[in-house]
Amino acid sequence: MLLLHFRCVGAPLRRGSSPNMLSTKVSAWAALEAGAPLVPYEFTLDEHPPPGYVDVAIRYCGICGSDVHQIQDAWGTASFPLVAGHEIVGDVVAVGDGERRFAVGDRAAIGVQRSSCGACSYCDAGHENVCRSITKTYAGKGKDKGGFASRIRYPSAWVFRTPAGLDGSLVGPLMCAGITTFSPLKRHAKAGDRVGVIGIGGLGHLALQFGKAMGCEMVALSRSAEKEAEARGFGAAGFVVTSDAAQMQAARGTFDVILNTASGRAPLDPYFEL
Repeated sequence: MLLLHFRCVGAPLRRGSSPNMLSTKVSAWAALEAGAPLVPYEFTLDEHPPPGYVDVAIRYCGICGSDVHQIQDAWGTASFPLVAGHEIVGDVVAVGDGERRFAVGDRAAIGVQRSSCGACSYCDAGHENVCRSITKTYAGKGKDKGGFASRIRYPSAWVFRTPAGLDGSLVGPLMCAGITTFSPLKRHAKAGDRVGVIGIGGLGHLALQFGKAMGCEMVALSRSAEKEAEARGFGAAGFVVTSDAAQMQAARGTFDVILNTASGRAPLDPYFEL
């Protein structure tokens, strides 16, 4: 996860303005084929969002490793022209008929999931993220467009409010890297636990901060000592060099929870012993 921000210039926001006065032409950056560089691209939306949808003028969009995989069609699920981006923050500029959750002028955030079936056992249990009929923010059969654009039309049920006091430029990565690390910590860790984090990259940075705020003793687990100062700057109380056999031996049996955020392959048995 790269904690970068793709700044998009959206349509000017006028609180209370009529959606019909807003342009339906969307400026974007798109890959025209698998592995191609992003180029300026335009597409149009219908004049007014349908019921259940809102239009968001995008102010910020994070850049995620998954976006790179999709642009390369590494998973075989991309559709081109492809407008990537799923860490989106912006302002609601139009709402569909009957919309009650959002009004023009509200600040909103959008993550990786566009919809689920709403009727299966997973959805009924509140686990819509593993619904077999999940649709993602962009690409796929609907050739939906993502956040590297000036505007996005999105199901309002999958749009989130953002705290007024939080800098909008920091919100985007929370919609992907943030929830990816917050969710397991919320489920499995509690105040006072000693929690190890494997991989001190973008996700690891957030995991350390979340865990510390939850009252956990956070320990960074990294292959080299080079990232120790960085990890401690994000809240790590301890640091274990996993390539050092003596340090790994000393750490055996001392953790309550270990969160693996590493992007590469890592053997699990040595960490289970911790």
